[in-house]
Amino acid sequence: MTLGVDATSSFAGLLNPGDRVDLLVERSGAKSADWVRDLPVIAVDRDHNRLAHPSDKEEAATVTLMVSPGEGNRIARSSGKVHWFLRNPDDNAIKAQRPTASPPTTPFVEVWKGGVKVSPVPATRENPG
Repeated sequence: MTLGVDATSSFAGLLNPGDRVDLLVERSGAKSADWVRDLPVIAVDRDHNRLAHPSDKEEAATVTLMVSPGEGNRIARSSGKVHWFLRNPDDNAIKAQRPTASPPTTPFVEVWKGGVKVSPVPATRENPG
């Protein structure tokens, strides 16, 4: 999906193919926004290889992102502002928006005997008293 950008959303020329971004997409008329996270940047303007074509231009006009059909639909449905967030190259984890309630699970302890891993054993809490 190719989006028009300005100096702010293209990070003044620092956005390059291979980077990853998060988008906060506002919906016009609504007071809500959608996060679309961890999107790879495929191309900035016509440059799709940051090493082969170093850009002298500070401002980009378009950025092409690799999106799934669902992500593309969420971005296209918005007619409000799109806020861009450049991700740390080492951070590819997607954080959940809201904590989900899950049934309590019993933690397991990894047990090794004589250099051989045995099946996990449920962890128990010792009563100090």
